[in-house]
Amino acid sequence: MCNRNRSSLNSIRYWKLEGCSGLPRLFCGKKLQVEEIQFCIHAVINLWECCRYYSATILQMAGVEDTSTAIWLASLTAFVNFAFTFVGLFLVERIGRRPLTLGSLTGEPYYNLIM
Repeated sequence: MCNRNRSSLNSIRYWKLEGCSGLPRLFCGKKLQVEEIQFCIHAVINLWECCRYYSATILQMAGVEDTSTAIWLASLTAFVNFAFTFVGLFLVERIGRRPLTLGSLTGEPYYNLIM
């Protein structure tokens, strides 16, 4: 049986697993790894949702003076995103994932230089 002692290091609490076999430590490590990946995925999704939700406000902060124009520009951006979702689905079915991925990876540095 494992001897679990609770201790603190620099005011951070953690559990020492003294005398445990490798399996509980491996399980704890993998559990933390999965939780970290889930946290990162949620952070990216929340950032994207935040940008979509506040896109009209972001456009106004970028210099668009009229509120109505900012809302219509944000709507246009959302519609283009929606429309090109179907273009992407069509291209994946027609060309395949691998060529699209390789094409985007080779084209990305050039587009960054242009920007």
